[in-house]
Amino acid sequence: MLKFRLLMKANSTKNHVGILPKRMWALFGLLFLVAVLPAQEIPQIVNYRANEQGMVDQNWMITQSCEGDLFVANSSGIFRYNGFKWTRIPFFRNGRVRGVYTGSDCKIYCGGYESFGVLEKKGFEYVYKQLSDPAFQDHDEEIWHIIGNENRILFQSFSEIYEYDYDRLRY
Repeated sequence: MLKFRLLMKANSTKNHVGILPKRMWALFGLLFLVAVLPAQEIPQIVNYRANEQGMVDQNWMITQSCEGDLFVANSSGIFRYNGFKWTRIPFFRNGRVRGVYTGSDCKIYCGGYESFGVLEKKGFEYVYKQLSDPAFQDHDEEIWHIIGNENRILFQSFSEIYEYDYDRLRY
């Protein structure tokens, strides 16, 4: 009888039933971590030198368009970055730009020395269209801040605020 009990204990799988699934789950967990961890890599950081892009070292404002492009107000103009390359967009009299803003109509509004306006998309390019009155040019003013909401855009100079309601300009 004792011999029978020892044989039963030796052949019994009761003690090993829970060990195999625990080891398999641990192995699957380890394989999952090995597969997932390399996917969490840090994106490459690219440092663009200002002189390589035709910029100067003074960026004043930045905005992102509805398409995802970046627009930078720089002392040497407006610069657009589409994720691959920088493009310079000429501003009024090639002057300095102090402010850029994406309106609720997905247009890029910009302002600077003696002018403010909007960038209009022509095909794949952007063209500056002046909104300010020609009399604004004689005031030696500079738009340095642009804000807005779904109803209007506000252009702020040192002494005035100009309101554009997506249709007409008010001084």
